[in-house]
Amino acid sequence: MVTATRRARTAALCLLTLVSADAWADPSPAGTPGIPSVPIPAPAPAEMRLITTDDLARIRDIDTLSISPDGARFAILVRQADPEANTYRMAWYVGQLDGGALTYVGDGGEARLMTSPNGIQTGDFEASPARWSPDGSSIAYTVRRIGEVQLWTSRTDGSGQRQVTRNAADVRDFAWNEDGRSLFFTVGQARAALAARHEAVERSGHPLQSFRTLYHAVNSGPPLPSLDAALATWIVDADGRDERAAAEAEQDDFTAIRERQSGGGVAEISAALRPPVIAADGAMAWLERDDPGQTGMFPFGRLRATLAPGGDPVVCGDPRCAGQIIREIWWRDTADEVAIWSLDGPTDLRQSLYAWSPRSGAVRTVFSSAETLLEACGLSRHRLVCLRETPLEPRHVAAIDIASGAVTKIADVNPEFANFRLGRAERIEWDTAADIARMGYAPRAGGIVLYPPDYDPARAYPLFVAPYASGRFLRGDVGDEHPLLVYAANGFVVLNSAFPHAIRAFVEGDANVLAQRAYDPAFDYPHLTMLSETTFAGMDTVAERANIDAARAGTGGVSHGAFVPLYMVQKRDRFAALSVAHGSWQDLEYHFARLPYPYGDQPQPMFPKDDAFWKPIDLRWHLDEVEAPVLFHAAAVELLGMVRLIRAMSDARLPFEAYSFNDETHMKWQPAHRLTIYDRNLDWFRFWLQDIEDPDPAKAEQYERWRQLRELQCKNPRSVRDYCGVVSTHVQIEH
Repeated sequence: MVTATRRARTAALCLLTLVSADAWADPSPAGTPGIPSVPIPAPAPAEMRLITTDDLARIRDIDTLSISPDGARFAILVRQADPEANTYRMAWYVGQLDGGALTYVGDGGEARLMTSPNGIQTGDFEASPARWSPDGSSIAYTVRRIGEVQLWTSRTDGSGQRQVTRNAADVRDFAWNEDGRSLFFTVGQARAALAARHEAVERSGHPLQSFRTLYHAVNSGPPLPSLDAALATWIVDADGRDERAAAEAEQDDFTAIRERQSGGGVAEISAALRPPVIAADGAMAWLERDDPGQTGMFPFGRLRATLAPGGDPVVCGDPRCAGQIIREIWWRDTADEVAIWSLDGPTDLRQSLYAWSPRSGAVRTVFSSAETLLEACGLSRHRLVCLRETPLEPRHVAAIDIASGAVTKIADVNPEFANFRLGRAERIEWDTAADIARMGYAPRAGGIVLYPPDYDPARAYPLFVAPYASGRFLRGDVGDEHPLLVYAANGFVVLNSAFPHAIRAFVEGDANVLAQRAYDPAFDYPHLTMLSETTFAGMDTVAERANIDAARAGTGGVSHGAFVPLYMVQKRDRFAALSVAHGSWQDLEYHFARLPYPYGDQPQPMFPKDDAFWKPIDLRWHLDEVEAPVLFHAAAVELLGMVRLIRAMSDARLPFEAYSFNDETHMKWQPAHRLTIYDRNLDWFRFWLQDIEDPDPAKAEQYERWRQLRELQCKNPRSVRDYCGVVSTHVQIEH
């Protein structure tokens, strides 16, 4: 039901959007900041209440974090969805690392989707951090507006924002000159030239071999990107004047600056996995393979250091100094300690911070947690400053004291969240299934159990399983389609588990060979089997700790969170309802693979085309195993990969409902679509797992259809619940 609160908020946000647009349309030369494009209210005590889908859809995200040269301040880009306008609002803020109020310094323009090197957009947002001027008085960043990406700056005291480039091409990269009076930046081809080239190709047609896969050709995806012309380096005064192509010497200056910023331009160490980090006194630290034969995607690295320029390397023998995913290392102060940020533990997913003294050989555990997600970390004096989120805390700026491991929240952009009455979150772990194909899966799996706010152990609760990834804010699992906190607020126990990853197999070997082994029928398709059986084990672990009604379990998700649950449906009767965004694996993976040329040595499809391979894992051949009704929320460009399953379910008179969303990517990103999916999923699982209907007249047709589906499910011999004779209770559902 659309509440009065949501209607009032809609009117207020529409007014705010109009005011912000007017202020932006005619910015003053001094860059008067005007009204914040993403307002952040001051913390204010209020009556505690349950969280709704509307609340969850409007959570403010922090996309980037950058620390000032003096280590005293930070800049963040805050993004907030506006479902009514179906857009995102973006704003830059600056704060003090010692705490205090944030300062709004400028509008962030339009949200941008990340584009991978192969030209594909999956729905993730691009996050380009700000860069501080040498004196810390300004930050520079790129802004996309009206189809252009230009360079902008803001004064860090909030006194002004200005556009500094007006280039015919989009800005790709940039850096402040060392004196802070100008900015270098790079551009590719002019937008007009790119548009003309695109129009010419569109008129003549695309060779099918030019697409990453035939799937993208059929669904109007972009072809493989052609090599761009060499990027050109430009220079512009910090006040936006004298924008011109850089001279050769200036281009060299820019190259040197960017090398220093990215950790390059230092003494080379041939075996290092990445450029070494250098302390103030010249000591160096780096990661190096213990085994040079490990040439895979994630080789096993170990920390080494020299205590003086040209000195002999010191090797850290402690297990905490080694691993496959060491994200960053930093020197703490001079050559006293090296800070190490890594992912490790029995699940390969713990966020850990260690400190190693090359002089003494001592290693300390500063911080380690399986319930925390850290991003964009940087060392500032005695603290590691990161974007942090936990199961019950949206992303915020936090600092970890290197000496004590104490965590301090520095900036909270969602102060209203403290007024929501949330249930308890509990971390659990369990053994993964047998790794019979020796794929290198972690020996343990883990997840978060979220209890309803008024959990009563004497009452049996329905269970919702979000199976893809855990250890972060409990919003909607990967793809953000299931409002997990809202499910709990409405009387569900929620398991947000994490699929085990085969990271340990990627120390060596070809990734394609490993992928083929992961789907080897001789090992019963180990990737699908491992993920499914481990998730079943997680459900059993929850049932040992919470009072769960085994006949009222639901699951679903996006990508792996869809085709793995559909495989689980095929293997065991455990679910009473599903909601997924994609179909099961099928032979279209062969037919839609990249089309090779009929001559030369070209890549062939990874998987075979024979039915003997696909039938055991394609759900449409196992409809007699389907025990539950399925709700499909498909991106229109991916619907073709689902139609055979949906048609087969229709022909078999199995209960399902399906929706298509235009102009979406693999993960749906439009705010209006996300909120709609939140609301419908909440209605769906309350209907099937709690026998509840919302009396809102606008939903009358929805429930009429679903009651007809329930009559079909009554006839399903595999149903884990007896739906014959079930009558719904009418309860207002707060969205």
